[in-house]
Amino acid sequence: MEKSTTNTKVDDATNEPKHYYLALGILFGLILALSIVLAFSLFTAITEFQNPKFHLMSTSSPSPSFSVTRNFRYGDIGHNPDSWNLSFTVNNLNNNYIIFYDDLEAKITHNDDVYWQANVSTNFYQEEKTQTLIDATFGALSDTNSDSIVDYVVHDLHAGRPTKFSVSLSGKVQMSHREAHNDLNCGKLLVSCEGLEVDFLPNDNIGTATTEFQNPKFHLLSTSSPSPSVSVTSNFRDGIISHNPDSWNLNFMVKNPNNNYIIFYNDLEAKITYNDNVYWQSNVSASLYQKEKTQTMIDATFGALNDTNIDYVVDYVVHDVHVGRPTKFSVSLSGKVQISHRDAHYRLNCGKLHISCEGLGVKFIPNVNIGTLAVTPNVCDVLLRPAVCSLSL
Repeated sequence: MEKSTTNTKVDDATNEPKHYYLALGILFGLILALSIVLAFSLFTAITEFQNPKFHLMSTSSPSPSFSVTRNFRYGDIGHNPDSWNLSFTVNNLNNNYIIFYDDLEAKITHNDDVYWQANVSTNFYQEEKTQTLIDATFGALSDTNSDSIVDYVVHDLHAGRPTKFSVSLSGKVQMSHREAHNDLNCGKLLVSCEGLEVDFLPNDNIGTATTEFQNPKFHLLSTSSPSPSVSVTSNFRDGIISHNPDSWNLNFMVKNPNNNYIIFYNDLEAKITYNDNVYWQSNVSASLYQKEKTQTMIDATFGALNDTNIDYVVDYVVHDVHVGRPTKFSVSLSGKVQISHRDAHYRLNCGKLHISCEGLGVKFIPNVNIGTLAVTPNVCDVLLRPAVCSLSL
């Protein structure tokens, strides 16, 4: 028994260092594995976030324009609007990160000299996998900057090249993880864009500041026949509605001036107003898919005026005739728009479209006391407004 006990003690003493080193090895392996997991998690957290993608989209209409003589020696500012916009699309490509933008400022430069500068008015909060359109609103060029830009345009045109501007967008940005609810990073954002240049049409001496994507062009063309008409007494004191058709149309011509962008219009609605009061309203029935460099027609079909609106419209017409001025109505067309690049086949922008047109009024034939609602063909103002859409990437 003693021998056995002795042997047991010897065996225990002999095996103790082996167990110790084995346990130490296991512990070291666990620490190493945990370190690898933590490092991988940290690497994943760092690499999981993707920078937002900015695209310089379009200018508002009208934008600055420049007139150059036929011999390309002299020029002048053609149009110097007090307010015009540059539109950017912003894509948040991340599945788990929310981005907040603050204090955004836009600049337009040529040869590192700043010619236009604007604060982007609204801060915005962008959720995961979304796309947003933002506008930077600029003012008119000063006289000094106008002279300088005109000189650049004339010189570049004489040398056979377009005048190109650089566009920058800077500000603060904060990224937050959707589930962790902690700030991943607060930093400064700087976006540099090319693509704004002065574009001259063939055989035209007026160049316009524009981007690769150009807003569609809308023209108010005509009314159908017969359209609403008003009869006024010879002393211009009273009147009645002489024709109030149950159905009549306004016709718009729409041009897509782009070489590479397809435009899809949806949920279009037309309104005819006087002094901001709506008198006719119409849903444009068909959605419109417009390929590059194409021109198409849109018809807005309106109904008859109700009795209350008849009284108002007749009163307006009688009053305007009595004071010697034509009765003019404002026409608007609004809806959703989606712009896609022909080759990339991805959704570049989802936004709200608003068209404002003048040229619709009541026209009287000389020596006839009946005035008919008619159109003087006119170019409409086009505005793309911010909107958000989801991305499929």
